Amino acid sequence: MQPSSRCRDQPRFARDRRSRSKGVGLLYIELTSSSNGITVEVQLIRVDLLASELPKIIRELLCSVLLSRVYTVFFRVSKFDTLNIKRHHLRPAPIHQAKMEVLQYLEYGLARLLYNLRGHDAKLFIKGPAFTDVPEPTIEINSPDCGPSNSTMKLEYTQYGEDRFPELDWSLPPTLAGQVKEYLLLCEDPDAPLPSPPTHGLCYAISASTTNITASDMALDKEKSTRKKPVLKGGFHASKNILGKHYGGPRPPLGHGPHRYFYELIALKEPVDFTKLSEVPTKKELAAVIVGKVAGWGQWVGVFEKQWK
Repeated sequence: MQPSSRCRDQPRFARDRRSRSKGVGLLYIELTSSSNGITVEVQLIRVDLLASELPKIIRELLCSVLLSRVYTVFFRVSKFDTLNIKRHHLRPAPIHQAKMEVLQYLEYGLARLLYNLRGHDAKLFIKGPAFTDVPEPTIEINSPDCGPSNSTMKLEYTQYGEDRFPELDWSLPPTLAGQVKEYLLLCEDPDAPLPSPPTHGLCYAISASTTNITASDMALDKEKSTRKKPVLKGGFHASKNILGKHYGGPRPPLGHGPHRYFYELIALKEPVDFTKLSEVPTKKELAAVIVGKVAGWGQWVGVFEKQWK
């Protein structure tokens, strides 16, 4: 089989006769950014396979059928000056380990392409219509675990580690004394490469007497919870995030730079009538129902970055 023009354009070692030995192939991944979006192209070139078999081979590759072999991985990213062609040999390794290496390269390449998609602060929950009369934070929040706001979070507080909830405590200013009937707590990531900040956690019906929330408070109370409605050991309720969990810590894409995680505490001067909402209220529903009920709010921001090592 004659190598394609793309294959001929690759460095000489990619076309070396040794790479044509049994069990060795070339995986070529191209990520291209344009005004129409992002194109991801994957090619697995083997001298004993026809081009018509390429889609099948890619599927098998992702299913770890071929990942016990040795591959050369190329990244070529158009319109992104800081990421040039990268070469890496995947040495013979367990199938799951080789699969993870390939997926890490894919994640890293996409993250670099989407690097400038961040800073969706204007779409945070605390920027909604309910906060028109209280545009600035009035409650000071601190984390005994991680430090003051804008502190870097350790690995154990992320999904890359133990996914531990950072303890938060707060005190009300004199102007809010006796006004608070209950709290809401959200965690959002405005730096995620998505159209709006994803919700990592949303807790509601938090008692007005509460002044701190710990990791043990955020644990699921299995005796009181149902499959659809999580109840936490702190005595309050939670919605489910995009992963179907009541809470998930920071998990920024590899190579996408620092992400800020906004832990937002909202003090309500009237309790929410949850009988008029869904069994598990959504963020959109809560944003609408608390209009006119916000007494004050505060935020604690934790920062985490997953770097290439």
